[in-house]
Amino acid sequence: MRQRGRIFNQREQLELKQIIASLNIPMSFVVDTESNAIDLDFNGNQYIQSILVKHNEGYRIDYTTSNGDGKFYENKEWNNFKYHVRKWIESVKRDNPFEQNQKKNIVEISPKFYDIFREATIINHIGFKESSGMIFRKALEIIVKDFLKNQFPKTYENVLNKKTIGQIVRHFYEIKDDQLLIKDTESFKEIRTELENLKSLANVINNTFKIGNDFSHYERRLTEFSATDMHERIIKISDFINSQLELNKLTEKQNKLNSEFDIDKL
Repeated sequence: MRQRGRIFNQREQLELKQIIASLNIPMSFVVDTESNAIDLDFNGNQYIQSILVKHNEGYRIDYTTSNGDGKFYENKEWNNFKYHVRKWIESVKRDNPFEQNQKKNIVEISPKFYDIFREATIINHIGFKESSGMIFRKALEIIVKDFLKNQFPKTYENVLNKKTIGQIVRHFYEIKDDQLLIKDTESFKEIRTELENLKSLANVINNTFKIGNDFSHYERRLTEFSATDMHERIIKISDFINSQLELNKLTEKQNKLNSEFDIDKL
């Protein structure tokens, strides 16, 4: 068991979290309640860890470098200590650059999505679970609306802009016995095939939106779901969307080739 140190106060913890957030690196921030130490862990291509301790003589950090070497640093002054922690995190980031797996198809139709998703991912790592849940919801709304605008005729753009994700799903579908059914509306005739193909996706999007929306409530009801669940669900949704966009491109290419083949004469 670690030797019990003094408690890092709220200001000190917040300043450390701000350093991590400002450097855009998904480093976890965990306070060990038994020892009062702070663990800063990075899980990238390799595992890199540090342990921050506050004691009567000042502050100490024991850490590993990207080469796996163990080192430590001590200082009585908080600002000097904080500066050294920042330099260590900067070195971790330099040696282990964090780049999201960005899919070209999604970047083309939704250029803001990955920036918002990255922000939510980072603050979720450092412990702002409630806030990250709300930002994950925003990322979901951005990618879904941009995708539907790409799929549907421009006449639906006003509906997509003004409604929330949940309202959009209920605009096109009705829910009976937890199943989505396309509304029998004449105006949806031109997109009925798309609505049918996207029905399973719409179901997952609707449920994920409910989880994200729950983070903004005074008292949460869906407490069995965390911000990490939002993260995982949005990754799956983006994978589905990417596959659909790729299929659209292949279908368009095939149709173009068919047109050329049809007029091929000897």
